[in-house]
Amino acid sequence: MSKKQLTLVDIRRAIDDLRDSELSEDVRKMSDEALLKCELEEDLGLDSMDIVDFTLNLENNCNICLPHHIVEDIRRDGRTVEKCLDVCNSLHF
Repeated sequence: MSKKQLTLVDIRRAIDDLRDSELSEDVRKMSDEALLKCELEEDLGLDSMDIVDFTLNLENNCNICLPHHIVEDIRRDGRTVEKCLDVCNSLHF
């Protein structure tokens, strides 16, 4: 059985679903390289509740179930979008 891999498209969609139109527009304009290097808190302005909503959006949009500790893992190890993808893709869905 193949493992589901999250992509930047999934990340962009989860950010868009946060309903912050200004952030969504900024993210839509970013190149993939720029988005990968963005820090979730510093560059995108996501606070802890936004990160929870972001992970819930990933679950809903991608039909996956992330472990409860993933929010803390993303905040600790996934400070950038690229690291967030690494953290999520290291899991088995």
